[in-house]
Amino acid sequence: MSIQNKTLEKFMKEMVADLTAKFHDEIVSFVLFGSATTGEWIRGKSDIDCIVIIKIKNYVKILKLI
Repeated sequence: MSIQNKTLEKFMKEMVADLTAKFHDEIVSFVLFGSATTGEWIRGKSDIDCIVIIKIKNYVKILKLI
């Protein structure tokens, strides 16, 4: 993962590690896009656009709660 903002990078690494630990057999990929990938992300102002690709459809409800 190549993120310019160190705060955002730390958060994303923690989120990926958390979700991977909880759902390691179900996660296929994480996709980060938007301002986080262009270096335009601003803490407190920007959102974080991320898609989690999963194997089993039933996990969608679980992941939405996290």
